[in-house]
Amino acid sequence: MTAHHAVLIVQVTDVERYNDVMPEIEDLDELPAVVRNLVRLQDQHDIEMVTETYWRATHYMADVAAQYAEGKLSLSEKALAEHATTPCAIACMPSSRPVSAPTGRCWMS
Repeated sequence: MTAHHAVLIVQVTDVERYNDVMPEIEDLDELPAVVRNLVRLQDQHDIEMVTETYWRATHYMADVAAQYAEGKLSLSEKALAEHATTPCAIACMPSSRPVSAPTGRCWMS
């Protein structure tokens, strides 16, 4: 019997952190409906609706990708939609919540 082993040792020089602060949106009504819906999902704080909210966020992001591919959304609108979705995804994953500070709320805010 033969065993093969390999070890890769690297030095970590930097860690990238996600900026979860939502940018100021001057006029929400001027954004396309799908982007507005994603931004409004940030206001959902009901722990009982985590699965539904996550499903909506992924559905809206699929619409964003399709509309961007069709040229209906600008790059900045797509970026805003992705920025609004990331905190939703992070907050809805139980393993990503801070253990030392349970809030009983779906979103970290």
